[in-house]
Amino acid sequence: IFSHVDPLDLLRLSRTTKDLRALLMSKSSIGVWESARLRMEGLPPIIEGLNEPQYANLLFDTHCHNCLKTPTKRIIWAVRMRLCKQCLYKGEMYEQLFFFREPFLII
Repeated sequence: IFSHVDPLDLLRLSRTTKDLRALLMSKSSIGVWESARLRMEGLPPIIEGLNEPQYANLLFDTHCHNCLKTPTKRIIWAVRMRLCKQCLYKGEMYEQLFFFREPFLII
């Protein structure tokens, strides 16, 4: 069953019970997550330093990773976070973004 769902559904399933979370977050389930991601066309490549569930959370979940506000559409790839407008322009977060040497993309 898991091999036929998309990454967001896997993420949601992993949040339903402790047993499903343990199963889907185990290293032995990496193939299920990979298959789900590869079936979706047009996704950016997985980012170094993120595992499959973290990548799915960044791409598909809609909450701000700082304050949990939903819906939040803004992904800041340089810091691997989804941030609402208020958190993005809040003092310490905004200042941290300027310390990156590489340009960052906000979607």
